[in-house]
Amino acid sequence: MVKKVKVVPTNISELLSPCAIAYWFAGDGTFHKGKSVIQVATNSFTPEEVDLLRAVLLERYDIHSSRVLGGTKGRDQYIIRIPRRELTKVQYLIKGHMPPMMHYRIGL
Repeated sequence: MVKKVKVVPTNISELLSPCAIAYWFAGDGTFHKGKSVIQVATNSFTPEEVDLLRAVLLERYDIHSSRVLGGTKGRDQYIIRIPRRELTKVQYLIKGHMPPMMHYRIGL
């Protein structure tokens, strides 16, 4: 059996449009009410790939985030965490591209 590996494309900056972010967060995002943060699962990516995704969010959309260790079963896996102060930016950017039934993933 061949193991499939996810890879972040080197041109991700060109590909990560507001619509793409909306679908990414709808599938892999989680809103934590208690902390008012959005976490995006990036478990299959290397730390460098996670940092590349974070850099695109910052450079293209001025969305600050952090990389958090969130592994299970002894594996190093990472999550992108978007803090409370950035919520309105994220919501404004992708709300119109995200199916309304998924708005809860960004705190709406």
